[in-house]
Amino acid sequence: MNDLSHHLRRLASMAVLLFPSACGDSSVTAPATGPLAGSPQFSSHASGGQLFGATGSTLYMIDANTGEATPVGGPGFDGVIGIDFAPDGTLYGITDASGTIDLITIDITTGAGTFVQALAPGFTRLFDVSFRRNDPTLYMTRRNGSRVGGVVGLATVNVGTGLPVDVGPIKACETTAGLAFSDADVLYYAEVSGGVGTLYSLARTTGSPSTTASLSPAGFPAGTQLSRVAGMDFDPGALVLYASLQGSIRGGSGKRAVATFLATVNPGTGVVTHVGLTKQGLVGLAVEPSAALPIVTTTLVPIESKSLKHNKGHFEVEFTYDDGTTTAALNGIPVDNLQIVDLRLKSSKSDKSDKSAKSEKSKKSGKSNKPGKPVKIAGGSFELVVTCTNDAGSATETATAVSPEKSKKSKKG
Repeated sequence: MNDLSHHLRRLASMAVLLFPSACGDSSVTAPATGPLAGSPQFSSHASGGQLFGATGSTLYMIDANTGEATPVGGPGFDGVIGIDFAPDGTLYGITDASGTIDLITIDITTGAGTFVQALAPGFTRLFDVSFRRNDPTLYMTRRNGSRVGGVVGLATVNVGTGLPVDVGPIKACETTAGLAFSDADVLYYAEVSGGVGTLYSLARTTGSPSTTASLSPAGFPAGTQLSRVAGMDFDPGALVLYASLQGSIRGGSGKRAVATFLATVNPGTGVVTHVGLTKQGLVGLAVEPSAALPIVTTTLVPIESKSLKHNKGHFEVEFTYDDGTTTAALNGIPVDNLQIVDLRLKSSKSDKSDKSAKSEKSKKSGKSNKPGKPVKIAGGSFELVVTCTNDAGSATETATAVSPEKSKKSKKG
């Protein structure tokens, strides 16, 4: 590696990047260095979840800042060709060995794989895979027919049943291709065909492609030639689209050495920025989902038999949350979920009265004067504040109850 690095530095000033032809067309060149165009939906900095990658037989942890690969372990299944995390955090993989396509899960702490389902006969030559962010359906790219002239299509598999479904054709004459859903539910597809690298967005119900940008390499080592996109995944936490690219590097003797590169792809501009050399033959990428902020809902539900009137009424405290631990307070007084509270609206005129003093005492203690009775809480208005905290941080929601104007007694005629 030291000799190769020395040769790369010597050739740095005169290198170009090539996307060689996949179908016999002439090569197209791209500059080896160049600025990373700005995009409000893209970041070149890695700050999201842990990046994983796979070769045919081993799971790796990938340093997203350098491309360095640290082996985790072998799944025990040959021919791993694509990996991705499901919305529940489970890492799934697709294997293609001896013509049999299997769906497996992979333990990210040991690399051990567990068989889930064999895909239906006829599913061959699968490439990259990707989950939508809130959908257990796994999307994948596959080829029907020969390498030259074959059609790459979009397919899905239900991870619960293993039932695969053909969605539709994408286009003809590709090498392997990367596939990744963004957090905004855009399905990106990248490939090299006819000597040109292109990023597409796919209609997930038909597979129909729409060109997003031409791929333009930037910052790669001197003498680099890129031949195919082997895998992609989008990190929504860091807003980074990662890609594993296979190709070669020309050494000082003029001979080429095969290499695999980790890069980031700017979806807005198509700029492919070199991160570093990574494990040779890395075909799949998957970003472990970062913890999301909890989702909290809260409300104060009036009790029908005790509707809020005459500046008082009974309410039930109700809130929900999907993860973490919660604290709830009504006008600063701790309350529990489904607790009944007796709300008493204080007027400014009654603040100095003995009755107001009792209400204030109740407000401080949060306890009613009689056991088993709803907690009495006084205030100019009522605000229920529920805060839920998990590993990602805290989320707060509020609910209010405002007393109607005091009803006027009818006068006798």
